[in-house]
Amino acid sequence: MSNSKLPIFGEIDLEEDFFEAEFMNSKNQEVMVSIDFEGEPPGNDFSFESISNFLNNIENNLQHIKDNLLSGNFVVDVKDYIEHHMSELKSEPKIQKISSHEQFINELYTSYINIYPTEEENFFSIDFTIDEELTNYILVVSLQEDLSISHITTES
Repeated sequence: MSNSKLPIFGEIDLEEDFFEAEFMNSKNQEVMVSIDFEGEPPGNDFSFESISNFLNNIENNLQHIKDNLLSGNFVVDVKDYIEHHMSELKSEPKIQKISSHEQFINELYTSYINIYPTEEENFFSIDFTIDEELTNYILVVSLQEDLSISHITTES
């Protein structure tokens, strides 16, 4: 049995193909993280360097991703998500305090981080929500290994 050690996960068994862990972010919110090799265990030769780097700098990486949501090819999708929630939840005190798209993005909470090392266009998939108690809709941001955004969609 071969093992490797990763931030947040600790020791992982390289003969397994799925790993799940959780951590508390700087705002004291629980965030789930999974690594899914989709049926094929990574084995001894797999390099966890990019995953380890991402996890070691997770708060900065998540902020960097949020900072880039209102630019690039998917700005319309992000604004649709924001405007839908600003309209549908306008009576909620949390939403009433938000006056701009940028402020809304800043309030997004990371609920789940999926890591798919076998997927080039979806290496990292980050689920953001304004509040899990107010909405079932999440903003799903798919990223390549270099953290460039490859797709953004809304799911429930």
